[in-house]
Amino acid sequence: MIDVTISQLVLLCLVLGVGLVSLTWFVTVTRVRRAEKKRLQDVFTCRICGVRYEAESNSLSQCPACGTPNEIEPPSMI
Repeated sequence: MIDVTISQLVLLCLVLGVGLVSLTWFVTVTRVRRAEKKRLQDVFTCRICGVRYEAESNSLSQCPACGTPNEIEPPSMI
């Protein structure tokens, strides 16, 4: 039989509880960040007027405000 005092048992329960809460928090934050990253993949910012809009993830989309075609990747610096 294992000899365990009440204080050791309480400490063990607290450590396991904090570990479980920490693991749950970490998993939730990771899921939220992945979902946010995936949602922002289809958000474009117009180069001319600065309007942010959602579009299908193809290589070229048109701004609903000014009609300027916008690419997924920003233009390279010259």
